[in-house]
Amino acid sequence: MPTSLADNLSFLEVIDRYPVKTAQSESAQYVEGLSSGAGSALAFIHGRVLKFKRCGFRDIGFTHDCIGDESIPGDQSYAGLMGLDSAAVELMISQELWELGLLTAYKPLGLYVATEDFSDYHEGRRFGCTVFDITSDVRVDELLMMAITPTLMTRLAGKTVSFSSKRNLFYSLFNDETTNFCVGKKDAIEFVVSTAKASGAAYRRLHDAGYYRGRGSAWLGNDLLTPTGNIELVDFDGGMRPCSLQDVSNEKGIELDEYTASSTAYFSWGQAPLMAEMAYQYNKEFRYAYSSSVDAVVPMDLMSTMVKQSSMYAKEIQRVLINE
Repeated sequence: MPTSLADNLSFLEVIDRYPVKTAQSESAQYVEGLSSGAGSALAFIHGRVLKFKRCGFRDIGFTHDCIGDESIPGDQSYAGLMGLDSAAVELMISQELWELGLLTAYKPLGLYVATEDFSDYHEGRRFGCTVFDITSDVRVDELLMMAITPTLMTRLAGKTVSFSSKRNLFYSLFNDETTNFCVGKKDAIEFVVSTAKASGAAYRRLHDAGYYRGRGSAWLGNDLLTPTGNIELVDFDGGMRPCSLQDVSNEKGIELDEYTASSTAYFSWGQAPLMAEMAYQYNKEFRYAYSSSVDAVVPMDLMSTMVKQSSMYAKEIQRVLINE
């Protein structure tokens, strides 16, 4: 691991240009990577995995087209880039959390600054891309999708749920109580509960240290699984550091409400009874872990079971969806 800012900057010289994620990118001449969400990428360089946050939107690079709600000024961002003000906040908070041992999977290295002038669109604001040395980018929503997979397969096979390619979502044809008896239910519920406890404990540790992320980042999927089974929180571009001059207890409460609302929505597709049970269990255990003093981890043996199980059913789901 780098031990100083100079070490970080020296390592970034290995990639001497701003890497841009596009279908036809010059970056591919010297580094190849994997897409990580719509606006980020992962690259394996000199034995390390780097996360480039905001290095192009999907496969179209940078665009000044509004991505988001045009009625909300804050959503009218230059897609694929991060404002340097937000980048500075995220790097500063991430570094402090890394030093406290609260963010071990994401070590901040620095940032790339875009030299192109975007003032025609954003009144002189500067933009860039943050860089992290990471050991994991496995997000909690991905973990829960593995738990959901057997339920989805059961409902597709029973023709009680269908998929709309136009709307890109699953919808219920009618309610099916037999879903409660789907294959892997016991392991799925156990996995959901253990993940919820680990996420709740992660939020408690963050808040106890005096930090919070703000409601804009407080949603399911901005938490990740470390190689040791811990859950850690990421994405702090809208966060706040400890401040003795301001009471942020209300803000922290809103952050928790935002998180549980997003997890409920995540489980809400298809109106399946088992999905409702998972949503209830997740939020209950998340709140309990947050309010208790007990830390929790995701059992890695159970994680292995979920990976194998979901991989098996995912192939069958793909086959079924081809005919939808």
